[in-house]
Amino acid sequence: MKKIALLLTAVLLTATFTGCTKKTASDSEFEAKTKGTKLAVEFKKEIKQTTDLIQIAETLAESSDMICITQEMEPGYFPGFDEEITGFKQAVGFLPMIGTIPFVGYIFEVEKPKDFMKTLNSLANPRWNICTEAEETVVVSEGKYVFFTMCPGE
Repeated sequence: MKKIALLLTAVLLTATFTGCTKKTASDSEFEAKTKGTKLAVEFKKEIKQTTDLIQIAETLAESSDMICITQEMEPGYFPGFDEEITGFKQAVGFLPMIGTIPFVGYIFEVEKPKDFMKTLNSLANPRWNICTEAEETVVVSEGKYVFFTMCPGE
């Protein structure tokens, strides 16, 4: 009986730790199974058709199944980050109208996409919103454009 209890405890602990890990996806590997990766695939499709970042952000906002505000972003503090975001030519964000939803989405035009992606990953804070925490971070690039999102998991 004790062996069964110990085995059950070990299984529960393993499941707990496995379930609490933060998911991150980047250019090199992801499948479009989660909200963030589905948006990344949509971004890659849209950026090949137009470079109008506002239009793309509006399309992605609709795909997010949330009511979002789409706006051009100036260098400075962005929701989802602890430090200022600079070094881009153009940026557009799409953010939910309800502030307690752990979701942000941005599209950037940059000179060095790989370096910019590293910067975004290092400055991202999934707990920027006191009430909730984003479960997934996705950063991908297509040409000189970078897509970034933090969002709920599935």
